[in-house]
Amino acid sequence: TARIIIDRGLPDIVALQEVSYGMQSTIEKTIGNYYPYQSFNHSGRGGLAVLSRYPLQRLSSDMLIDLFCSQYRVTVDAPHQFRLYNCPPYSPHVTYPTGRWRALANQVEESFRLRTLLGERLTKEIQSHGEATIVLGDFNTTDQSDAYRQLTTVLSDAHRTSGWGFGHTFPAGTALFRKPPVLPRLVRIDLILYSPAFVALQSAVGSTYGKSDHLPLRAVVAWRTHP
Repeated sequence: TARIIIDRGLPDIVALQEVSYGMQSTIEKTIGNYYPYQSFNHSGRGGLAVLSRYPLQRLSSDMLIDLFCSQYRVTVDAPHQFRLYNCPPYSPHVTYPTGRWRALANQVEESFRLRTLLGERLTKEIQSHGEATIVLGDFNTTDQSDAYRQLTTVLSDAHRTSGWGFGHTFPAGTALFRKPPVLPRLVRIDLILYSPAFVALQSAVGSTYGKSDHLPLRAVVAWRTHP
């Protein structure tokens, strides 16, 4: 992960998911000096991390409890702030072994419900605070889902506005997940969404992924006008 970040030209802000304590230690040792503001959250499912070259303040949100989103306020310059959400909602876990179809169906249904709930709650929260906002992460859902449709009523999709091609990010390479063969780059489930305060200038999927099963997604956004 650290090597990929350096090779990609040191983005101002990096959001990571499924970060273990070991990965945190490696990140801090190898690229910690490039990012003076860091936040690691190992509560709940998996670990979340945000690395920033700008001041970073962790915020709490009662509306997003147990929905696996970390919320921050990023200060670019003294008067220029925005909210950043690092979100990895539930995965449908479609790689369960055969013979457990009822359990699989229940899991898919529940994960769909929770992702839709996340979209609804997050949309309401963004509307209520009215601040410039960027939401990003592995959403475990495509742009055909109810959660995506809900979020894009208040946010724009960086790939839709400034990317090229399908933008598929998962899976990163050919692999065997619990025996069935999986072809690379089938779906676009990693997203960078932004509020009208911003304009997306560029969005691209990287080709280097290390040990991750997702390809990295990078976007360049700018203030539409000075706040």
